[in-house]
This record gives sequence, C-alpha cells and structure tokens, in this order.
Amino acid sequence: MKIGIIGSTNVGKSTLFNRLVGSQRAIITDIHGTTRDILYHEIDQTILGPVTILDTPGLDTFEEEIPYIQTVITQADIILFVIDSHVGMWSKEQEIYQLISKSGKRSSTILLVNKLEKAFQQHTIELVIAEYYGLGFAEVLPIIAQRGKGVDSIRATIQELRPDNISAEPISIIESGNIPLAIIGKPNAGKSTLLNTLLGEDRALVSDIPGTTLDYNTGQFEFGKHTYDLYDTAGIKKKGKIKGIERIAYEKTLSMLKYVRPYVVYMINGDEWLTHRDMTILEEVINMQLPLVIALNKVDILTKTQIDEYHRIIHISFQFAKYIPIINLSAQTGKGVSQLFDILERLRQEREEHIGTPDLNKLVRTALVQRPPRFPKNKACKISYITQVENEPPTFIVFVNDTKRATSAFKKWLENTIRLHSPFVGKPLRIFWRNKRKEEWDAEGGYESYHDREDDFIDHDDE
Repeated sequence: MKIGIIGSTNVGKSTLFNRLVGSQRAIITDIHGTTRDILYHEIDQTILGPVTILDTPGLDTFEEEIPYIQTVITQADIILFVIDSHVGMWSKEQEIYQLISKSGKRSSTILLVNKLEKAFQQHTIELVIAEYYGLGFAEVLPIIAQRGKGVDSIRATIQELRPDNISAEPISIIESGNIPLAIIGKPNAGKSTLLNTLLGEDRALVSDIPGTTLDYNTGQFEFGKHTYDLYDTAGIKKKGKIKGIERIAYEKTLSMLKYVRPYVVYMINGDEWLTHRDMTILEEVINMQLPLVIALNKVDILTKTQIDEYHRIIHISFQFAKYIPIINLSAQTGKGVSQLFDILERLRQEREEHIGTPDLNKLVRTALVQRPPRFPKNKACKISYITQVENEPPTFIVFVNDTKRATSAFKKWLENTIRLHSPFVGKPLRIFWRNKRKEEWDAEGGYESYHDREDDFIDHDDE
C-alpha cells in the first residue's frame, strides 16, 4: 500500500513523514525548498503492515511543485492532505483540492489540519475543523505533527480506509521498544571509545584529535534484559567555532536529540576541569527536558582526591539541577559501565511512574503545614489543586490563586516537595501554573473531567 503526503510548502509534511516512518529521513527547516524530490520510504508497522510512504517536495514556486503533487496523487492508495490551521484552504490548497477531486480520490483522502496547539489548549478543536467537513474527504483529523499528536488516529484511519485488495498483515514490527541512548560531550571526551566498548567492536573511529567524529554513529547492543539503540554524537564545540560540515553535524545532533528524545550520557574528560562549554551544553540538554546522567571519564588515571574534588565542583556548578546523577567511568577499561546501566534502569522504571492526584495533593498539603514556603507580605501564592499530566518528562499543572505570585523560589519549593515522594533521578520536572479556584474546578466535573483533556492544558510558552 502506498500512502502519499501532499500539501503546500511548510505546512508540516516532512515532520509528519518523519513521525510516520519513525526516523529523521526528511530534513526539516523553515527554508522553502528543503525537500527537493519525492521521498519514498518502505516500512512495516504493527497496525499498517508493509507500506510505502511518499512525501512531496517543497520547491521554490508552487508551479514547480504541482507535477510532483499530481504524481503522488496518482500513485497513492491513500492520500494525507496536510494544511496549516493558521492558513486554511487558500489558493494553493484549493488547487490541490481540485487535483484530488479530478482524480476521484476524495473518498480515500484524509485531511490533516496541522499546528493546532492553541486550539487543543482552548478546547476549540471541533469548532476549528468543522468548516472542513463539507469538502467531502473520507476524514478530517486535527494533528500537531511536531509533537506527534494525532499520529495514532492517522494510522487507525488509514487502516479503516485500506483497499480490500491490499494485505494488512505485517511482515515485521518497526516499533522495536528499544531504549534510545545518546552519548554527548565536547570533542575528545571519550564518547567514541565508550561506543566501541558497549558495542564490542571498533564501530567508531577513535583518535586523540578533537573532532574526529563529524556525524553521529549508531549501533545496537544488549545489556541485561534490554536492547539499546545507541547514538554516538559529534563532539560539540563553541558555536562560533563550528563551520561547514561540522555545523551540519552539530545541527543533526540537536535534531536527533529533539526528535528521538533519548536517555543522555554526558561525558566529561577527566584530563580537564569542568569548562564553561561543558556547562553550556549541559544546560542545553536540561532545557530539552531529557533524562540525563553525567559520566566523569578517565577516572582510571585520577586519584580519589581528584575525583572527589571533581564531584564537588560539578555539584556546586549545577545547584539548580541536583537531581542529575554523576558516575565515575573509564570508557577504555569499562570500569563504571555497570553503575551507568543501573542508573539507566532506574530512569527507565521511573518513566512509568505517575503520582496519583489524591496522593500528590495530600503531599503538597502536608508540606505546606510542615515547611511552608515564604512569600513577600500579602503576596502568597495558594495552591488549589495539582495534578501530574505527563510521565516523560514528569509534567505537573498547578492551579493557584494568582500565577503572577508563583515565584521561582516557590517553584523550587514545589519541585523539592514532589521529589520527596518520587526523586525522578536524572529528570527535570516541568511545572505549569494556571489561575483556578477549587470551586470552579469542582463545578466543571473535577479531576476526571480534566484528565480526559490534560494534554491540552500544557502551555509551552509559559516555560
């Protein structure tokens, strides 16, 4: 079965393509014309079985794109027509609509209304997509391709529309369930050496020359009961010193981290003290909300006094992120690898950890009595209700009397309170504030009513 993705430039086709194929096959930028040809990608999935997904290019002019769009419409068994919710059905979309209608494939076309972040938050989804129902497509679905929201609905709808003459039985499963693990750090920190140690082979080129690895290497290995997909990234230098192919490698590393969202091992070279660049990179990873472990490498050539001093400096430097575990490692000899995977296993188990709403509110009420936070006079921020809405990363919505009174110190107090119940080792917590009174909450049906739409409350602009 062939599934074609069509739409005008920059509506999110390539992002959706990557989501469906489960990799970063398509290059995503804000530059028109990044994709220069039709992308074909064959995959086998649990729900869809063996399929080929086609992504149309975004070229310099819409006139250049039309022949490619026509080709995909002709070849595809099912068409995914993507539009930008902020643009709607304008001239380009109308022309594509006419091409679909002339082909007689409206009944096998799914209209995907993308970039609906605000509509999800404001609970206006049905209102936004209602205007498109009269176009005669098989289905109209709301999505946020960048976050992967709505992708499961797309797959289920494709399954319903599958032509009878095409087998639905999968050959293999693309969703492997493996644990993604990325090794990052400055050049010459020992990342490639650790990769080779874990894989048991010389997969990565190792030398004393900083910057030997220009692209990220990948591999797969088993440790304990789990299989890991390993990403060895290019050494990250100062932005001003990155040029040419190194800049491309740097951008690919960042894209991989944002898309794959792996567990991250940040390696620090024991030959050097903690540098400003180390701190900058670590802050970038923390801002991505990725589970993180710091590995102090080359401890086999350090004394115990030097190691202890290194740990002290790291803890002082990252007072704002005390949850990050630090391990001692020798990538060359394998010392410390078992400890590393003990921590990774703990991170994996905590991925399923969810604090129940009653327990969470009881925990906060108790802390307010036993160790109340401090506020300026008559500026207290009072919590009406708190609930955990996501596990990875742990995300909480807090309803308070006045969000403007939610100071950084109060946020830290709440984070420390939550970590008393569940440490969430190696993971940052996301906390979002909302103005809400408990009476209003109860009037709307309480937690059960809210929980059905909890994702929609998350406002990333508040971060």
